[in-house]
Amino acid sequence: MGERNPNTISEDRAILNILKPAFIHEIHPIDCVDHLLARGVLNDRDREEIEAEKNRRGDTAATCLLLNRLPGRGPYWLAQFRDTLRSLGRPDLASTLDVPEVTVLKPGNTLLKYLVRDAMVMAKLNYF
Repeated sequence: MGERNPNTISEDRAILNILKPAFIHEIHPIDCVDHLLARGVLNDRDREEIEAEKNRRGDTAATCLLLNRLPGRGPYWLAQFRDTLRSLGRPDLASTLDVPEVTVLKPGNTLLKYLVRDAMVMAKLNYF
């Protein structure tokens, strides 16, 4: 699997932190782990640790651990997570990860294309 830019991984983590409230009580972490393990996004150790967290502290804590593990798990982790949500009957949650392109006007009239998710991350980081 390809190398990821550390900045991209940080942005991906920030995106999941922004979206975490939408996911935290809506997904079953073990079901997601099973699908992501089968798709090669997570490994057996991830599964064991997420299951242990579920047993110790419950679904919410296990979901948080799952979401913290995903960024940086190969170049296609986001698409695999989106497909997992769809296959688990949660197309509504999967669609929150579909990010259309928008055009942002920067000072100096320089047009740059950003994904909506990038704009959300930059807004959270006070980039604008």
